Amino acid sequence: MFKKSSLGLLAMAVSFVAMAATASASCLGVSRTINVSSFNAAMGANASAGIGLRHKEVVLTFDDGPMPGKTVSILNALSAECTKATFFMVGNMARAYPSLVQRVARAGHTVAHHTQAHSHLPGTSMARARAEIQNGVAMVNKALGPMRSRSSRLFRYPYLARNAALDRVLREHSLLPFSAYIDSTDWKPISSDAVVNRVMSLLNARGRGVILLHDIQSRTVSALPKLLDRLQAGGYKVVHVRTGRMGSPAMASLPPSKKARKKAISRKNVDRRITASIKPKSTRTRTVVTSSRSSKSEKRTSLIGRLFGNNSKDEVTKTNTRKKVSKRRASKAKAKPNKSMSWREKRRAESLARSKAKRKAAKAKVKRSAKKGETKKRRFSLFRNSIKRKPGESTASYHFRIKRARELANR
Repeated sequence: MFKKSSLGLLAMAVSFVAMAATASASCLGVSRTINVSSFNAAMGANASAGIGLRHKEVVLTFDDGPMPGKTVSILNALSAECTKATFFMVGNMARAYPSLVQRVARAGHTVAHHTQAHSHLPGTSMARARAEIQNGVAMVNKALGPMRSRSSRLFRYPYLARNAALDRVLREHSLLPFSAYIDSTDWKPISSDAVVNRVMSLLNARGRGVILLHDIQSRTVSALPKLLDRLQAGGYKVVHVRTGRMGSPAMASLPPSKKARKKAISRKNVDRRITASIKPKSTRTRTVVTSSRSSKSEKRTSLIGRLFGNNSKDEVTKTNTRKKVSKRRASKAKAKPNKSMSWREKRRAESLARSKAKRKAAKAKVKRSAKKGETKKRRFSLFRNSIKRKPGESTASYHFRIKRARELANR
């Protein structure tokens, strides 16, 4: 009896494994996963996408979501084909539908960023663009809630519009730009079949690339199952793109900017020099006691000696000479240009003189306008006082004479 039951269970297990194997064979699936860690401004914008896509490899991406109903249908279509995609979410949409954001992350897809309100960043100020990027990332991370660690570092510019200044902002926030190479134009008023045909024709011409779709369009929802079938029939494979998590040590792999490197080097040199030259605690207290009885110059020399070693007097003389030179340069700059000056000092003096003349002219103009206004008022008051209503004069005639006086005063 026991043998029969065990054989029956074994047969059921084998049948389940066979069913799973046939299902996985019929699914599109994911051929491989690529982990992106280095900054590349042109990532996603060419055939290899800057991540080493091979022939007949594609990356599925969806922008502008999440959207109730439509995003859920897209997740179901992807799940039916056992494949993964990257969702570039707008901050305001993520804040409105946090459960959908968490559902996307729970399904194993990559959650990426697409600004706060889908603004055209090159057409705005840098402060506004920075705020759009920061707020968008913060809103998506907040919507993820307990799944915040699933937030990736990928970022897509709205309308794929970028410039070098915006790339620097992304570097500051450890974000990685990710563009697209196969634009489905599913945002245009076309049919779902037209969307599928356009994507497949571009793929057949280019051989590989990042596909741009939108999970807020109803035509995309109806086109996606057909597109996945056509991709599988054409022998295409889906690649899943991931990055280091937001706030993870992988984010430190980005090279710091030149300014940051210079600051770090200078800070390191200063710290090393000060720590190497400061005396032990006992001698330091003795120096302080003696310096309290000395004059101001001795105090200065003892302090510089503590910091920079025994050449304290030389350092004081150097600082004094530097101050004298700077004062002399300032006085020369204020003076009028002459032959004894260098060409730099002459240029500086000329620019100062020009700016001084401009300020003087502006002040004089203000004074003239104020004086002109006062004289007009005084003239009109004199006219007004001189005009008196004649006995038996009509009101219209009297007002006409006042008007005439005003015109004369304004000349």
